[in-house]
Amino acid sequence: GDVYKRQVLANSSLRWETGETQNIAVDAKLFKSKLSFTGEYYVRKTKDILLSVTIPPSVGLNAPTQNAGEVWNTGYDLSVGWNDFIGDNFRYGFNFNYSTFDNEIKELGGLDKLPPGNLINRVGGEINAIHGLIVEGLYQESDFDADGNLNAGLPTPSFGAIQAGDIKYADISGPDGVPDGELNNDDRTSIGSSITNETWGFDLFAEYKGIDLSVSFIGEGGRDVMLQGDVGWTFFNAGKIQEWQTDYWTPSNTDSAYPRLHPASSHPNWRVNETWLFDTSYTRLRNITLGYKLP
Repeated sequence: GDVYKRQVLANSSLRWETGETQNIAVDAKLFKSKLSFTGEYYVRKTKDILLSVTIPPSVGLNAPTQNAGEVWNTGYDLSVGWNDFIGDNFRYGFNFNYSTFDNEIKELGGLDKLPPGNLINRVGGEINAIHGLIVEGLYQESDFDADGNLNAGLPTPSFGAIQAGDIKYADISGPDGVPDGELNNDDRTSIGSSITNETWGFDLFAEYKGIDLSVSFIGEGGRDVMLQGDVGWTFFNAGKIQEWQTDYWTPSNTDSAYPRLHPASSHPNWRVNETWLFDTSYTRLRNITLGYKLP
């Protein structure tokens, strides 16, 4: 018959995650209830988060899921409103709200970090921080000698052949945690956030003799996104170029926003790095309503 081979180490001690919240809040109305204010400061602790913590290869099995993580969200919520009359017939007011929090990993089962990829979880950092290379600009023709070799003293890239117009990465670390003159995966660090940790909204309203108007805005902030593949990289897989990508490097456009054109499916420019990292924060008009009440 079929033989089943265990691949993951068993764990009979799994349990549900637990949560704990500590907070202090203020709720007030002033000026005959025309002005309202609500504020809350909180610390939310999530413990026993399920993680696959690294185990020694000598065990011969993949790491089991364990209750090993602890994460704190520390933040505050604010809300301010105003509601008043001018004369007997005109009523107006507004409501504003804002929320923000910091996400911090406190425990990873005794480890400093989990094995990183394009995202990283590290004690003291936030969950799933974007993990990539810091950018120092673009290589210029003056960075190379007459034979096309990189000038002495510049860090040596290990991701592939480069030339003028390619992205220049920062040498921030090495195997021993200090710059070592080489550009490789050791130079990756947290360069962005995958968490939306800010929200806001604003509502304005007015009424006059049966006519009412309301305007609403909303917004979010804190989250970054990596544009990759056909979405972010010009001529990826011999594809297309988008209008926002046309500021690319050429010998006559050396202070461009983006590297030289390169139609291929892989290239050192297409590592996870700050060039392709974009802030997704926005504020937009959500709704406008104009109404009339029949007498």
